[in-house]
Amino acid sequence: MEKRIVLFFLLLTFFTTNTCFAQFGLMAGLNYNNLRQQTPRIDAGPVLNFHLGLNYTWYPIEKLPDFSIRTDLLLNNKGYRQNLPDDQRQVSFNGLGFAPMIRYQLLQKMGVHTGLELNYFFDSNTIGAFEVFNTYESAVFLGVDILNHRNVSFYIRGAFGISPLLEYVEFDPIDASIKGVFSDFYSTTVLFGLQFFINDGKKQH
Repeated sequence: MEKRIVLFFLLLTFFTTNTCFAQFGLMAGLNYNNLRQQTPRIDAGPVLNFHLGLNYTWYPIEKLPDFSIRTDLLLNNKGYRQNLPDDQRQVSFNGLGFAPMIRYQLLQKMGVHTGLELNYFFDSNTIGAFEVFNTYESAVFLGVDILNHRNVSFYIRGAFGISPLLEYVEFDPIDASIKGVFSDFYSTTVLFGLQFFINDGKKQH
C-alpha cells in the first residue's frame, strides 16, 4: 500500500512537471517525540529532538492555484526517554525521511497539508539497537503552515506512527519454542519549525 502511494505521487509529478510551477525550500525545526505502547512494558516519556530538510512543491493545476503536491526530504532525529528506577536514559534514532503530501491554501496566510512519512533509520545511540528495533517506520501526518506567501514561513505538523518500532521473536522460557512475534512501540511526533524558500517559480495570479 505504501509503495503504491509513493508511486502515485511520483507518476503524478512526472506527468505534470512540464506544465506546473513550483517552489523549492529549506526547513529546520524541532521534534517533540513520545512513545505509544499497546502493551506497556517500560515507563517512557517525551524528548525534544531535531529535523532538517529540503522540500519541493508542485502546483499541477493552473486553474487550482491553491492546490499543490509537495515532497519533503528530511534528516530526522526521533526517540523517547526511558524512566528507570534510579535514572533516565534517552533512546534516539537518526533517520532519512521521505514525506509525499498534498497541500491546500486554506486562507491567504495559512495552508494545510497531509500525507505519509517514510523513515529509514541508519544510526542509534543504543548499542545493538537494530537487532530488536526496526530500521523502517511509516507515519501519517497532518500539518498547518503559516505565512507561506513570504520567503520565511512557520509550520507545525503532527505525525502518527502506524508501523511498530520494536519487533522481535518471543520464545517460550520452558521449551524454547517460538511463541510469536512481538510488535509494539509506535511513535507520536509533533514537528515545528521554519521554512525558507530558496527560489519561487510560482506564477502570479
